[in-house]
Amino acid sequence: MPRILVVDDDRDLEQLLVEYIRERGLEVVGCNSAAQALMLLQERPFEIVLTDLKMKAMGGLDLLKSICARYPDVRVIIMTAFGSVETAISAMKLGAFDFLTKPFKMELVGFTLDRALRAMALNEENARLKKELQRQSGFQDIVGKAKPMRDIFSLIKRIGPSASTVMIYGESGTGKELVARAIHRESKRQDKLFLAINCAAIPEGLLESELFGSAKGAYTGSVADKKGMFEEADHGSLFLDEIGDMPPRLQTKLLRALQEKKIRRVGETQDRRVDVRIIAATNQPPQDLIRSGRMREDLFYRLNVIPITLPPLRERPEDIPLLIEAFLEKYALEGRPPKRISRDALKQLAQQPWPGNVRELENVIERACVLSPNDELQPADFDFVHAPVRKEEIFNTLTENYPTLQEIEEDYIRRVLEYTHYHKEKTAVILGINRRTLLRKEQLYGILRKSRRGVDAPLHPADGEGIEEEEEPISASRG
Repeated sequence: MPRILVVDDDRDLEQLLVEYIRERGLEVVGCNSAAQALMLLQERPFEIVLTDLKMKAMGGLDLLKSICARYPDVRVIIMTAFGSVETAISAMKLGAFDFLTKPFKMELVGFTLDRALRAMALNEENARLKKELQRQSGFQDIVGKAKPMRDIFSLIKRIGPSASTVMIYGESGTGKELVARAIHRESKRQDKLFLAINCAAIPEGLLESELFGSAKGAYTGSVADKKGMFEEADHGSLFLDEIGDMPPRLQTKLLRALQEKKIRRVGETQDRRVDVRIIAATNQPPQDLIRSGRMREDLFYRLNVIPITLPPLRERPEDIPLLIEAFLEKYALEGRPPKRISRDALKQLAQQPWPGNVRELENVIERACVLSPNDELQPADFDFVHAPVRKEEIFNTLTENYPTLQEIEEDYIRRVLEYTHYHKEKTAVILGINRRTLLRKEQLYGILRKSRRGVDAPLHPADGEGIEEEEEPISASRG
């Protein structure tokens, strides 16, 4: 039941209001000073404060300021015998829900309280619906409703209870660690530790000690035995980010830990048994890492039991408004409601390429929330964001040295193929041609396709089998 606090240094009026509100079936407490009201608010929650404007020591406006700063969800109704328009405007600007001008009828008090209670109920329902929408538009801490993200949420639920090793692929900023944490929380290991380490950020010697531990005296400054992350995360999960940057010597130790579930601290001769679920991640194509010798092929196949590929933000633009809403909530200034974003600003952000993906978008929203004086963010608040690349700029790049039309076509087809990671259907849609036409163009220009192993392979006529002959553009279907 909502609690109401009545504050008035006129004891007779205070008692009259308390009795009237109580008769309406509401819980109410009365007091005779602003200082006493603040003490009561500190002791227990109140949803509505009905306070006089003119009181000794601290007046109603000062009390209003204190309540708005400390308890922003409390609705304050000001009572004043000086019912000027200026007083009412001042109170409303400071955050008052409404005001009553003395003398007033008790029915007006009841009407005003009913309005405040309805507004409370509406806000609570909106908050509930918002949480429900977020629940339907995301998974744990991951926001997304695009089909690729829904597929990933479903996969996380299926693989979570297993102990299988997982390899997460995705560009920087796509949320690989969030996915790893979600897998851990869906597993039977959720009550144990989840530890994460970036293999690219730590020197080789220190990385070995961090992962596998070290014995006292194993190296200069080692004054005691030290547990590594494998031991710390025993029966839990260990997230190895940027696994492709792990030095080859440590890859050998990691492979042994995966195969035999044993590790050996630096400076020791005996093995220690561990039970850790490994979740690895990389922002680089693993085939390139293997081909260049930076990753052991046997380690790759040991890690790649269950692969998960996270789409870049540019491939799920429908998630941008949801992500912005979540970040506005996250970076709301303390004691103040979240900022809003105008339709024009949202449109502007939705058109960005976001090479830094979700992390870049989050940084942009945080910066705007901190620096903008507006309650509603406008396009001008995002002037620091790079404008999207225009078609004219792409054309100027392609025609810089005045190539022939055939050379322009070849260059553009190669660029689109690289952009889609040699996905033929996506490439054909972007180019506005069918797949058989794309095949002929590739053969004409000697463009190699990417095999499943990631190795350049010659084109084969079978690549175009089953594709219709007509060369009618399909640009009308582009999303």
